Amino acid sequence: MKNFINNFLKFTLLFFGSIFLLVLARVLYEKSTVSFELPSNKRVLVIGDSHTECAINDTVLTEAFNFSRAGTAYFYSYLKVREILKFNPQIKTVVLGYSYKTISKYKDSWFTDRKYIKTFLPEHFFLLNFNDFYSLLKSNSYAVLISIPKVIFRNIDGIEKLGKYLSRKENNLDKAKKLYNSKDNKLNGEYSKYQTEYLLKINELVISKNVDLVLLNAPMYVLNYSNIEKTIKNYYLFAEQKLPKVKIINHSNFSIPDFGYRDLSHLNYRGAKLYSEYLRKHGFNILPND
Repeated sequence: MKNFINNFLKFTLLFFGSIFLLVLARVLYEKSTVSFELPSNKRVLVIGDSHTECAINDTVLTEAFNFSRAGTAYFYSYLKVREILKFNPQIKTVVLGYSYKTISKYKDSWFTDRKYIKTFLPEHFFLLNFNDFYSLLKSNSYAVLISIPKVIFRNIDGIEKLGKYLSRKENNLDKAKKLYNSKDNKLNGEYSKYQTEYLLKINELVISKNVDLVLLNAPMYVLNYSNIEKTIKNYYLFAEQKLPKVKIINHSNFSIPDFGYRDLSHLNYRGAKLYSEYLRKHGFNILPND
């Protein structure tokens, strides 16, 4: 029995030790090979979830670099902003997606739920410092620990895998309208603990780098504002109280023809072209369009 226990302990130490070394090797490899340096003409960093991912075409708005990705919590956006600003002193403005949904309570799941952790943690693991890792570990230890071995098998050859402009050809707007049910609304006006925490961290980071922060609500096809009045009120209230010097550009009701929408929340490539051309002409120095 004693020999069995000793052999089991040796095997366990060898197994976890091997995983640790393989993960460490992968992290060191990615840190040494993945470049976050952007072309010198890229002075605007656009970052957020699918809302901005589909809205801003950075081949049209050439001064911008769209580093957004669907399903990305502000935690992961914070990691990416930190890395981009470290290597790109030419960045003068960070445009962060800030829709009515972004800081809503249900978005806590984007930080804590297993399905998001197992997708995003392995890809962003090489960007974590100890405090980042500890924060995620506290939120869902089991999901974090079982996701770490996946780091070994992830292959991040370039930063485009962490985010880029996504051109969508579909137009499913009519179908989305038919499926829309205001009773399914998840927005109750409560704030997300983690989204608000990392939004403030992003703000602190850009201030420390002497960079401007713009909160952008890109165009969306909203059928009913009356059932999210509290959420809209808190959307402005949080920014006014916690981020008084940050500019909010609310283009949620920006005029885009129906053919420019993929669905109720996202533009397709035609809508993104129109919107990006507008931004190319007017920039991000415009007043909110409520």
